[in-house]
Amino acid sequence: MERSLFRRLASGKPADDQFLCLHHPNRWHYDILRTLDHFRSASKFTGAEPDPRLAEAIAHLRSKRLADGTEQRA
Repeated sequence: MERSLFRRLASGKPADDQFLCLHHPNRWHYDILRTLDHFRSASKFTGAEPDPRLAEAIAHLRSKRLADGTEQRA
């Protein structure tokens, strides 16, 4: 989590640009949506509060939301 979920520790740049793209069906690719879903499920299971270090990834996901509520996908 030192990498804000998707950034390189040394440079702060995204580890892979494809990680920031939303894929469908998402089971074929590991992307930011699938990762956030994992943390959401883990939080529900353990009862833990959401980790504030996920904020940048959540903001990126929200930026992909279209006016009709769907997401802009790759």
